[in-house]
Amino acid sequence: MANDIKSGIGYIIPAAAILGYVLALIGEQFLLAIVFAVAGILVWFLYLLVMESHLPRVTGNIIILFSALLAVGVFFAFGWEVDMFGGVTVRPEGSLIALLVFLFGVMSGILFNRDRARQSELTEEEKTLVKQALEKSQTDAAATEPRVIVVKQESKPEKKEEPSPQAPYYSPAMMPYPADYYDEEEDEDEYEEEEWEDEDYEDEEEE
Repeated sequence: MANDIKSGIGYIIPAAAILGYVLALIGEQFLLAIVFAVAGILVWFLYLLVMESHLPRVTGNIIILFSALLAVGVFFAFGWEVDMFGGVTVRPEGSLIALLVFLFGVMSGILFNRDRARQSELTEEEKTLVKQALEKSQTDAAATEPRVIVVKQESKPEKKEEPSPQAPYYSPAMMPYPADYYDEEEDEDEYEEEEWEDEDYEDEEEE
């Protein structure tokens, strides 16, 4: 923003030079018009150099404009003269100098615009600011980026349920009930046999 203000204020210098040039031509002060043309472009470049302002995009066009003004001033000053009969005589030397001034001015402006188009529009200071802004944005993005923390937990070995122990002689085909059922029946049979034996023993004693 400050750079644009400096460049805008700098345009006052060539505008004032053009105004003085026109007034000098109207007053037929052709040498003064040449001075205004040369001083206007020189002072403008010095202003941009001192204020450290970047050259605007129309710099090449301004160079061409002031070269044209300078060529016209040279032509009016040295390219023609009024003879004793009131006629106008063209001086070839002055006309040639005016054409050369205009030629070199146009070439300088065109080359300046061409080099300007190749170069980057950003100055070194602006490039530094852009680089700092990019680094800051990357740092902020890295700071606000959500992070996922993975915690690895050791899985406990699963306990396998072992089948309840069964009697080795258990067979579903032969014994449809569990072995405990048959153990209870055997106990009852043994108990009944013992009772029968006790009764037989008592009968023998009575006899």
